[in-house]
Parts: sequence; structure tokens; C-alpha cells
Amino acid sequence: MTIDEVCRSFHIDRETLQTYERTGLLECGTDEKGRPHYSESALRRLGMIHSLLNAGIEAVTL
Repeated sequence: MTIDEVCRSFHIDRETLQTYERTGLLECGTDEKGRPHYSESALRRLGMIHSLLNAGIEAVTL
């Protein structure tokens, strides 16, 4: 899935998605043209992150 498709599917903006990547919560691969591409496992992980945040669980910085 492309970054735009992920943002639409999960109702999040690019900045949020890129923050998840920068902080190591989510890994993104690239397609043959070097564009960001999210695998099925990355999408499942993003779904879990999204569910936890919606349930009120917040990230803790160590």
C-alpha cells in the first residue's frame, strides 16, 4: 500500500505516519521505484497502534 492509501485507510495524516516511522514504531519498505510501500505486516502493526491509541493507551518516553 502506498503512503496515500495508508493515510486514507487509517484516517491519519502523513506527518503522523512518518512520526511512527521515525520513532521506530513502524517500518516502511520501498517499491521498485523507491517510493514508500507498506507491507501487510506493517499494516497489521499500524492497526494495532491505531487501536491502542483509540483505547486511550498513550506512548511513554523512556
